[in-house]
Amino acid sequence: MKEKWLVVSNCQTAGLGNCLSLLCPQVDIDTCDIWRFRSERSEWLSRIADYRHLIFNPELQEMGLLDSIPLDNVTFVPGFDFRGFHPDLAYVTREGVVIKSAMDDYHSLIVATAYRRGLTPDSAKQLFAASTYQKLGYFSIWESEKKMLVDRFSAHGLDVRAEFVKWMREGGFMHSKNHPKIGAIYDVASKVARKLQGDAVVEAGIRPHDNLVVAPIFPIYPEIAERYGVRTGSYFFKGFDSYRPFHLDEFIASSYDVYSGYPVEELEVHSPHYEKAMNLAWEQI
Repeated sequence: MKEKWLVVSNCQTAGLGNCLSLLCPQVDIDTCDIWRFRSERSEWLSRIADYRHLIFNPELQEMGLLDSIPLDNVTFVPGFDFRGFHPDLAYVTREGVVIKSAMDDYHSLIVATAYRRGLTPDSAKQLFAASTYQKLGYFSIWESEKKMLVDRFSAHGLDVRAEFVKWMREGGFMHSKNHPKIGAIYDVASKVARKLQGDAVVEAGIRPHDNLVVAPIFPIYPEIAERYGVRTGSYFFKGFDSYRPFHLDEFIASSYDVYSGYPVEELEVHSPHYEKAMNLAWEQI
């Protein structure tokens, strides 16, 4: 009988599980995302003993969901979170509830701040330029973001320093700040597989489909792409479950339409750059 492994992570769960299935065909891989695990915790705890290895996102432990679970066969694998390519990506809430945009949970700090400051959509569009990004600090976060990503994996015995160089040579490796492309997930899965299976790992040169492509894809703005040597810079956004990209103009218009349904003072913008954005003399940019 094949041994069984359980993978529990965030939105990267399916990709990680599929990669491990390809690398370890002698193992049955079950997957469950954090939100389902939390809602069905008692049921999953009753089945934990069935699994030879548990591949868990450390967020589970931080959330207290692993209390009472022996950790001797747990391998912690953190999720990707990297803002280097997408410093403008922000979240907007009202009374703690996320406001949905054409990009689902994702918003643009520049657009949201421009709306709060009373700028027109045309004026907001003019802010998408290198001079704005420089003043907001978008160009100064790369090294700290890289260090946080590398350190996050290193803390759990996964050294991705060489892989980071490889990912950069292959182009932008993130669809958004928290959605990596499947190649990056595969490289991390390969390290986990070799840690648990050694020479039994099968490297067939096959990659699973990139399931996160169906989710919103936030563009790498051309000025940011040029700075980091990425060839795929654009102002085309892609929403959920649709393969029709839409341009910055449409994104700004739809965002303004969404925001108009709320009292402007109740729009809460979440971004490390928000305070700086609100304090800028936008009309001088």
